Amino acid sequence: CPQAYYGLSKNTTIQILVVATDRDQAKLLRQDLFHLIEKNPMFAERISNSTQSFITFFTTADRDWGETPRATIKVNFISELTTKGVQGSSNLLVIMDESAHMRSADDVYLATEPSTRCFSPKNPEDAREITGPNEGKVVQISSPREGSWFNAMFELGLGPTNPLRTLSIQAPTWEVNPAVP
Repeated sequence: CPQAYYGLSKNTTIQILVVATDRDQAKLLRQDLFHLIEKNPMFAERISNSTQSFITFFTTADRDWGETPRATIKVNFISELTTKGVQGSSNLLVIMDESAHMRSADDVYLATEPSTRCFSPKNPEDAREITGPNEGKVVQISSPREGSWFNAMFELGLGPTNPLRTLSIQAPTWEVNPAVP
């Protein structure tokens, strides 16, 4: 029960939020993930619902819920233009795809980053007692674009002082996308 591990209400939906530059890109990312999930029986058997914009999963604790189990894990695929209301979600992971090419990457980051802060392991006896570091993350993936929010965050991660504890990783395109020579 991930909700118990994080000291959350058992009714809390834990979300993975994938933010793309537009609706079509969000759909492509959803299709790619769904094909990976279908190949893995451990995940495939836990799918509760799958639409063009989200996939929900049962946890073991969800299945023990009763006659109609609830699915409390949701992977939501949205466009950067539809990020209103994301502040209220409990996002264990936010993935910003092609962040350097978003019109409002800084707004998306500032709106979603606080929603990752409730994911610290808690003492099972007292959910107010934090027993480990925050495990919520925001991941920005992109090809570079000069003057972008992404580039500024990337440079911050390379600098000697790093107030946001940002990790920056640079990889050649062909290592990330084997289709590119």
